[in-house]
This record gives sequence, structure tokens and C-alpha cells, in this order.
Amino acid sequence: KPRTLPSLLKYFEGHSLTIELKTGRTYSGVLKSGDQFMNLVLNSFHRVCNNNTTSSHPSAVVSSAGSSDGGEKNRSTIEIEDYDLVHIKGSNIRYIHFPPNLDLQLVCKQGLERERKGQERYKRVKRQKR
Repeated sequence: KPRTLPSLLKYFEGHSLTIELKTGRTYSGVLKSGDQFMNLVLNSFHRVCNNNTTSSHPSAVVSSAGSSDGGEKNRSTIEIEDYDLVHIKGSNIRYIHFPPNLDLQLVCKQGLERERKGQERYKRVKRQKR
């Protein structure tokens, strides 16, 4: 059976992922579930917005690039919003970033093994009911 990213995402449940949307928004959190359409549900996540704005307000300033004519500074701001649960529609996803220390091959092998054991357990229970 061919494996695609949506079918493999179920093996990454419980792992931290960073999701980048086509709109430029970034969500980081723990994958709760994913389906065959790559719709994802993340737990305990935060949304990071990197906005380039012209403002004299100093909150969340990362860097300033000098002064403009009006005396305001061009600022690159980062807004971080924390949430408990988010649903992300698969068609809006641009990239899925896995943590650099995550062994993808090992996670997939463990997921396939859990799936195989679950199928064997189901077959045993089904035989016992006959």
C-alpha cells in the first residue's frame, strides 16, 4: 500500500510540529490528529505572526531599520498568541516542519508496528467472538 504524507501523519500524533500556512501564518504545537485530507488538529499551540509595520509603538519590537520621514520607525514585530486547540484545513498548508531532533524513520517504523499490532489484536478478538 503506497504511503503518502497524509496517511503517515497519524504516526506523528503526540509530536511537536510547526505548520506554515499559505497565508504566511505559522502554528507550532503538538499534533493531536490528522486525516487523509491533511486536516490537522494541534493541542497547546502558539501562533507566530511576523509583521512588518510602520509604527511608533515599541511593543514586541525585534529590530528597527532606521527612521522614516515622519519620525516613525519601521519595525518588524512578532506577535505570539497561545491557544489550547486549533483545526487547520489541509488545503491551507504550505509546509510542515518536523523538529530537527526527531528521527522520522524511527517514528514511522513505530507507527507501522502499532498499526500492525492493532490489526492482529482486532483479528484475535473477532475470532474469539465466533
